[in-house]
Amino acid sequence: DGVGHFSRLSDAIKYARMIRKFSDNYGSPIIKLSSGIFKETITHSSVTEADYLTQAAYNNVYRDGVWIDFPVTIQGSGSETVIDFTNIWSDTTTSETKLQTKH
Repeated sequence: DGVGHFSRLSDAIKYARMIRKFSDNYGSPIIKLSSGIFKETITHSSVTEADYLTQAAYNNVYRDGVWIDFPVTIQGSGSETVIDFTNIWSDTTTSETKLQTKH
């Protein structure tokens, strides 16, 4: 039934957005996940943790990670499906990983 297999949920969401834009008749895309843990770390090299909700940051957050701004259904295979996102911002101090910028 599906049209593709993706190793990252963010890629599947971007693909579903593209399909949705091409055809209003398509309806709401459905992303089906197999059982398991889907870990994805999203690195935002140009957005600070303090400013991630500002208008200026939206384009960068969208480019770097997951931005769901359209109707989409994400279905898992029962309680064994887990989505685990970690965001790393350019100034992250709450994570074990802090993005290092080169000067």
